[in-house]
Amino acid sequence: GPNAWRVRLAMSRLPGRPLFDVLEGRAMGRSLDDGRAGAAGARRRRDFACQSARELLLQLCPAMELLSAQAYHRDAHARNILVDDRGSGASPRLAFGLVDFGLAVDS
Repeated sequence: GPNAWRVRLAMSRLPGRPLFDVLEGRAMGRSLDDGRAGAAGARRRRDFACQSARELLLQLCPAMELLSAQAYHRDAHARNILVDDRGSGASPRLAFGLVDFGLAVDS
């Protein structure tokens, strides 16, 4: 009707795959299990998981703090966090991004 209005939201497209898929071992170009058996392979996977968790917190906590002054996301979970593998070799650099602000509300 004459009083109807539309809201359009434009966002940048972030590269990467959902964290959920990465945790399930389906998304990255390589498996976290590089064929090393035993304690060495387990240690490598544990170290990678700890480094990844640290990177996620270092990247997303400041963003969430800034965002909270304006809005609350209300739907942050593993399917709404994208992971982009920007490195290669033994020490990949992971970049994380928060997406899907469909349930966000003003703070």
